[in-house]
Amino acid sequence: MFRRRRHDDPSDAAGATKELRLRALQAEPAELGLPDPDDELHVFGVTVDMSFPNGVATLVAFADGSTSLYTSTGFGIIGGGAHPEVAAASRELLRLAEEHRAACAPDASEDPPPQGFVTFRLRTPGGRLSATDDESVLASGDSPLSPVFHAAHDVITELRRIDEARRG
Repeated sequence: MFRRRRHDDPSDAAGATKELRLRALQAEPAELGLPDPDDELHVFGVTVDMSFPNGVATLVAFADGSTSLYTSTGFGIIGGGAHPEVAAASRELLRLAEEHRAACAPDASEDPPPQGFVTFRLRTPGGRLSATDDESVLASGDSPLSPVFHAAHDVITELRRIDEARRG
């Protein structure tokens, strides 16, 4: 399944984005249809919030391959993980998030990052972890989370390819 959504009413778009994002940040593995991870530190989901002058984009990837991208302006791609290329890129994102989780700290916030910054939130059975860094530092490779940043962009690239092919 692959759906592209755009809301005409900006308040509807903001509400839909907030609901999807909160679900990704708060739902337990069982609520998402994921098996219970054996390890308390196992990363079963990642959200990546990127703030821009006109809003926030949120990439969500879970261990079952579920992958979505949505923005506060009403654009959304839901169900991208049904495509093998997207699912493979999402698995790599989760693998790298697991590998770099030591760069994250316990997280209780649900706020998006300030403009020009990126926040990674790792979902683990032991609690949510996060880290925020400057997008230019992440892109340059000078951050411990640069590999995770680049893997997130690989997922976005695969989502974009699928969307463009679908629109033909």
